Amino acid sequence: MSIRDWGSGGFLLLAVAAAGRLNVPAPPLPEVRSGNHVVSLMLHATVNSEGKDSFSFDGKNTAPVIRVSPGDR
Repeated sequence: MSIRDWGSGGFLLLAVAAAGRLNVPAPPLPEVRSGNHVVSLMLHATVNSEGKDSFSFDGKNTAPVIRVSPGDR
């Protein structure tokens, strides 16, 4: 079987397989760190692009990583 026999679906499969092997770093997630042993952040109630209720942080629908140490509040 040659590549010509695969048709356009085969080329798509090859492209997806090649993309899976690329080491493309993901964008960094937003972070919230404790200050004086207290973590404080504000989430806003929104509606996402699919029309479902959601929360946003810092104007984006990506949840933050919350970094705390033992004993923090």
